[in-house]
Amino acid sequence: MPTVATATQTGAAGTRSAAVTEMLTEMKKTDFDIALNIAGYAGLPIRDRLGKVNDEVWTQSSTDSTTGRLVEPSDVRKLLLTQINAQLESKKELLAELETNDLVCKWVLKYTTAWEKAYNEGAHTRWDMGGKVASIMHEALHEVLEIVNSGPFPVASIYTALKAAKQRNPDLPLLAGELAVVRFLFRNEYTRHYMCRIAGKLLQKKETCNKAGAYSARQQRHDITYEKDCAIKALLYAIDDQEERLNEVADMLADRGADKYFADHSDQEGCGQPGSSA
Repeated sequence: MPTVATATQTGAAGTRSAAVTEMLTEMKKTDFDIALNIAGYAGLPIRDRLGKVNDEVWTQSSTDSTTGRLVEPSDVRKLLLTQINAQLESKKELLAELETNDLVCKWVLKYTTAWEKAYNEGAHTRWDMGGKVASIMHEALHEVLEIVNSGPFPVASIYTALKAAKQRNPDLPLLAGELAVVRFLFRNEYTRHYMCRIAGKLLQKKETCNKAGAYSARQQRHDITYEKDCAIKALLYAIDDQEERLNEVADMLADRGADKYFADHSDQEGCGQPGSSA
């Protein structure tokens, strides 16, 4: 874990060092990527027609500042479009004299960006994985629990590392219990691919078997179960073959390398979609 810097940032959780804030932001982006990967493996629709990530994948947490809000994002969008139309209507004679529409396009984009920035600054929203994705991650852990415990990083060693992380990082908010184990296995780069694939196929099985398809429900269950079993076997074979990259997980748990993967970003505001201003 990086040395705590002297620079600090103040937010909903109080004053935090720049190093802690950076670590929480990194883990939030990692969780965002994990949610997209699981949804992709499951064949879920990831984005709506406006390009926004679906709530089943990445969603806004319910907080005091969002519960009972009178103005929702859809309301603001309607107001914005109405205002844009009114502005353009009031200047239609000047616009008719323009040879190209480049100026109008640039104005609309800047006007919209200004509204979005002002709304996001006042929203104070918190984001995390959608309930469907989060729950299937826990199911994935229990599917491979025996396999994980037979390898170089049993669950007991993950709990030991979590306890050490709490002692080393009193200022870093950390997860607890099974949630910490789940996020560690999905976040670290050595087991992430295996766990995302398993979770995705478990979710695909649930989704496929709960709706009518183009072929029989029995055949659907067979095909998806086969893909899920293949995903689990991939992790089993990697552990049985004592792959070096999985030994790296054990080494990570033995020192502070695992600390950041236990970080709890649930009270960090913003980052609706990492990389955006939301």
